[in-house]
Amino acid sequence: MIRMKVKTMAMLLAILVLGAGIGYFTLPYLMYHTGNYDVLLKWLPKNDRLDSALILEAEAGMQFASSAGDEHIFIFPTFSSSSGQESTEQDRELAINKLQFLIQKYSTSQYINGVKFNLGKLYMWNKEWDKAGQIFAELASVTNPVGFFPYEEMRTYQAMLNTRHVRPNHQASITGKVMIGGQPAADVFVVLHRKADNGWSSPPFMHYPVAITDEDGVYRFYNIEANDYEVGVGVMPAEVSGHYLTQSAREYVSIAAGKTETYDFHFVPQVTAVSPVNKEQIIGDKLRFEWEAYPGADYYQLSITTIFWNKEGKRVGSSTVPLSEEHYTGTVAEYSLKELRGYSSGLSKSMESTGSVTLSNTGVLGAVFPGGDFIWSVDAYDVGGRKISSSAGYYTALFQTTPFFTVSEEGMLEGDRFVIKGDYEQAIASYKSEGDNDHALRALSRLIYHGITKEDGDPAEALTYLLRISAPNDSDKDLIKQAQEKLGRK
Repeated sequence: MIRMKVKTMAMLLAILVLGAGIGYFTLPYLMYHTGNYDVLLKWLPKNDRLDSALILEAEAGMQFASSAGDEHIFIFPTFSSSSGQESTEQDRELAINKLQFLIQKYSTSQYINGVKFNLGKLYMWNKEWDKAGQIFAELASVTNPVGFFPYEEMRTYQAMLNTRHVRPNHQASITGKVMIGGQPAADVFVVLHRKADNGWSSPPFMHYPVAITDEDGVYRFYNIEANDYEVGVGVMPAEVSGHYLTQSAREYVSIAAGKTETYDFHFVPQVTAVSPVNKEQIIGDKLRFEWEAYPGADYYQLSITTIFWNKEGKRVGSSTVPLSEEHYTGTVAEYSLKELRGYSSGLSKSMESTGSVTLSNTGVLGAVFPGGDFIWSVDAYDVGGRKISSSAGYYTALFQTTPFFTVSEEGMLEGDRFVIKGDYEQAIASYKSEGDNDHALRALSRLIYHGITKEDGDPAEALTYLLRISAPNDSDKDLIKQAQEKLGRK
C-alpha cells in the first residue's frame, strides 16, 4: 500500500515537472501570440522572444512618433498642406512615458536604439528640443551600435535642432521672423521649397531644408544652394487658430551666394464671418452673407467651397470657386441661389487608387446647389490690392469649420443626389429622363463633356444638350463655345 502511494506520488511529481517544463517553453509562446508583451517582458526577461516583444510593446509609441510629425499645417504663400491628423498633449505624454519606461527596464535589448530614436522624435514633436538633442547625441556617439535605427534621419533632426542658434562667423543664406498675432512665434518650423519642384512631400523633414525659430521668432538657414525658393511655416493648428498669413510683397525669394535674403511672416487676426455659420440651413432663393469690417480693408471678395465624395460616402476632396469678381466695400453680400446653381467655374477630375474617378460637385451642379454642404469665406484687400486677411483660416477637419451652411433640398433633382454620391452613371441616366429641364440639361452636358472616366468626354453629345437649354447663362455659353471649338465649328 505504501509502495503504491510512493509510486503514485512519483508519477504525479513527474507529471508536474513535465507540465512545468512544457509550461516554461509554451507559456512565452502563448503570451507572445496573445499580445501579453508586458507580462513577458516583466516575468521572463531572459526569454529569446524578449527583443520581439519589446518592439511590439513599444509599437504604439513608435507609430505615434512616426506619424506625429505630419500633424503640422505647412503654410506657404501659394498653398497650405495638412494631413488632418491631430493629437493632444496627453497623447504625446503617454507615448513618451511608455518609451521612457521600456528604455529604463530593457536597456540591453538589441532593439533599444530604435526605441531611443523614436523617443527622440517624440521629444521633437513635443518641442522638448534639448531632450531630443541629448538622445540623438547619445546615439551618434555609439561606436558599435546594436540594433537598427535610421542614422541619416537622426542626422537630419540634429541639423534642424542646430538651426535654433546663431552660427558665429557664418553668413546666413536666408533669415527672417515669424510673428503670430503681433507676437514672436518661437519653436515653429520654417521650410524651403524650390520653386521648380513639382508637388509636395508631407511631412517635409526628410525632403526639404527645415529650420526652427528661436525664442525671438527668428529663423536662419546656412549654406543653401543658390536657387528660387518658396518659404513656408510649419505650425500646429492651435498655434494659428484665429489667424491668417497676410500676403507678402513676394511669393518667392532668390538665394544667391554671398548674400543674405530676409523673408518675414505675419499671421494676423482672421476676418470674422457673421452669417451664415454653424450649419445654418438656407431655405428659399436668397443667400445673404455678412461679416465684420476689417481694419485697413478697402474692399472684400467672397469664395465658396463645396465638399465632394466617392461612391462609398468617403470625403475625397473639395473645390473652391470665387462667387463673383465683384468688390464689396460694405460688409454684406446677397445672391440668388437659382443664379448660383447655374454658375459653373470649370470642373476638376481626380483619380483614386481604385481607378474610380471623382468630379468636383461645383463643376457639375454649380457654385451652390440644393442638398449641398458649403463653406464660405471672405477675403479682405487693401487699397493696393494686397490680401491682408481672410475668414478662411487653416482648417484640418470639416467639423472645425464655423462658416459652414447647408442648402435645403427644395428643387433638388434625383440626378443631383447621384452626383453628390459620386454615382455618375446613374446621374446621367436620371438627367436624361428629366427631358427639357434646364438644370438637368446643364448638369448632363457637363458630365458628358468632361467624361466620367479617366478618358476625355464627348463634346459632340454634350453640345446637343447644351443647345436645348432654354435660358443659357454665361457658363453655358462658354461651354458651348469650347465644344464648338473642339469640334472645329463656328
